[in-house]
Amino acid sequence: MSAGTETANHRCRGALRAAGFVPCEGPALHTLPDGRVVDSAWYRHEAAGTARCAGVPAAAVSRV
Repeated sequence: MSAGTETANHRCRGALRAAGFVPCEGPALHTLPDGRVVDSAWYRHEAAGTARCAGVPAAAVSRV
């Protein structure tokens, strides 16, 4: 799996590293849906096996 984020988004980059993602090569620039072009950092994660999310119980989901 791969993920990209804005280079200046240090919180997202930290969260990706904490989740086991490692830096990898990718495009230096990324165009957002609003047309803005940002510097980008790319990460990849390679799991040895696959896993499934157990899901969230309906009672734990808040409706705002």
